[in-house]
Amino acid sequence: MKQVGLVDSKVLMPGAEARRDVLVDGLKELGADVETVIAYRTVNVEGSISRLRQVLEDGIDIATFTSSSTVKGLMDLIDGDGSVLSGIDVACIGPVTANEARNFGLSVDILAHQSTVDGLVEVIKEHYSTKVRSDEQLPN
Repeated sequence: MKQVGLVDSKVLMPGAEARRDVLVDGLKELGADVETVIAYRTVNVEGSISRLRQVLEDGIDIATFTSSSTVKGLMDLIDGDGSVLSGIDVACIGPVTANEARNFGLSVDILAHQSTVDGLVEVIKEHYSTKVRSDEQLPN
């Protein structure tokens, strides 16, 4: 007899060391036996701080975040001082990432309608197609 639903199903859930357990918890609520395995760890790379300083010194228009861990990672690099991003548009891939950014005191200017990279690219294109850059001169 074929099993229906997830009751007593064994599910492998590989993921990041630092992750949310929303999916794991949801599968368990459906009766699945979920086994988690840490498949990777997010760490700061040597030289990241000096590279970030240079990028910020050169000037940027937008900072994009594709996950909560990218928000945490950047905030870690700047010692939690979100003021270094003032005047810079902040774009987030989805509501969870946006909430993480706001928890760090960042103002989210752009939020993808679809929580995918393509969705983020699309909403950034929309945002900048209607925005006049401060370095462009308007006709008199």
